[in-house]
Amino acid sequence: MKITRQRYQTGSIRKVHRSHGFAWEFRYYSTNADGKRKLRVQTFNPAEYPTERDVRLSVQGQLSALNADTLGGKVDFTFGQLIDRYLSEDFPNLRHSTQATNRSLIEMYIRPKWSDYRLREIKALGVKQWLNTLPFNPASIDSANKYCYF
Repeated sequence: MKITRQRYQTGSIRKVHRSHGFAWEFRYYSTNADGKRKLRVQTFNPAEYPTERDVRLSVQGQLSALNADTLGGKVDFTFGQLIDRYLSEDFPNLRHSTQATNRSLIEMYIRPKWSDYRLREIKALGVKQWLNTLPFNPASIDSANKYCYF
């Protein structure tokens, strides 16, 4: 069995000249059930999609579906989705007192600030600056800061 890596793709959009003007072509690869990759092409009417940006916005959902199982697609999760996964998978294994503390911190501070951010958008420096604004004991903030690598 041949093992191949999963590819994160953004597709390509190009302007194709036609006899009546031009059209937009969106080109991407899809994998068949038998594992073979095939080039796919979609054509867009320039009257409905006057700019390349309009075409890109139109195919964004399709690209998300294509990349859902790739590493790049997994990084596209929001921090809120990560919190929900933590609460459903790892959280029940913690002691009751730890659960109470973590749930309180998540709901009061972490979720309101970070839940809508995509994982790729969160940087250590931003987290460190946010930690310094929290109303906690300076020793607690210093303890949390040691986990922010940048």
